Amino acid sequence: MPTSTDVARHPFLTSPGEPLEIAPDPVEAAIRFGAFTEATGIPAPWVLTSYLAAIPLPIYPAQWPEGRKRWDGVRADMMWHPLMWLPNRVANRYPITDEDGQFVVEDDDTWAVRTCWELLASGMYDQDTGTWVDVLATVGLSVDNPADLGRIEEWLDGTDDPVLDALDTTSHYENADDPDWAIHVAMDRLDGLRLVSWALAAEALFDALTDLSDMASDPEMDASKAIWTAKVLADLASSVFTSIPLNFPGHGDEAAWWASNAEKMATFAGTTDDVLAGPVEVMADRLILLSATLDPMVDEMVGAEEGEPALPAAV
Repeated sequence: MPTSTDVARHPFLTSPGEPLEIAPDPVEAAIRFGAFTEATGIPAPWVLTSYLAAIPLPIYPAQWPEGRKRWDGVRADMMWHPLMWLPNRVANRYPITDEDGQFVVEDDDTWAVRTCWELLASGMYDQDTGTWVDVLATVGLSVDNPADLGRIEEWLDGTDDPVLDALDTTSHYENADDPDWAIHVAMDRLDGLRLVSWALAAEALFDALTDLSDMASDPEMDASKAIWTAKVLADLASSVFTSIPLNFPGHGDEAAWWASNAEKMATFAGTTDDVLAGPVEVMADRLILLSATLDPMVDEMVGAEEGEPALPAAV
């Protein structure tokens, strides 16, 4: 397993002490999505945002585009990052059994949680420092070296390279005693993580709406900006609450409620005060009610937990 003293490590998106599970909040998740696609060059359709992961994750295709060794547009100077070198077992989806006993492919959230645990257990991500292993440094290459960078660019464009073609991180992720430990942990933790994610998102979105209301006296806060901000927050809420069950106590289709309000904001006409005293206040009240439902459930779940699952060490 790589450690902070074995190889070079670099920060990227996360902060020291930050776990990989659960996005900090919906707004930060959106910001990180943009930062990730800009930094890596991976096209947005090939990047997954799961609110159960602190960072966006690249989606690996069944095969690379013709003549390419990775995604079209990927930047050579980001090829140091472990997410560019996920082994097949980690990058691909597991077949799992659903509640009806049918075999299905793990969904986005399950895959995201499993991948986060794999990255942590392998040492590719170090939570204490919030840094990532420089995979290229393990084979003596550096994106800061112009010659190496040119070599990586040529490889991405399809040129064979004995070092890069042989670069394989699989051994860092393997656990001989239980190769599939991470999928079991992900499935066991999924419902609880979703609950915590919804609760954190409700709190963060309420804070964002409160900040918007507090800016009513700001001369730069005109009606169009207030409407746009409220619509963005409603869109984010619809996205993060999509996984809330339709029969969730007292809330019905939470995602649809937020999507409907986002649509209303798209055609809303009125002053800044109209926005803040109307739709923004209604949305804030909705989040108060949602938090009143979620927070006791989270407290009960945390109180019932006997401890975190052991984190297996990679071989």
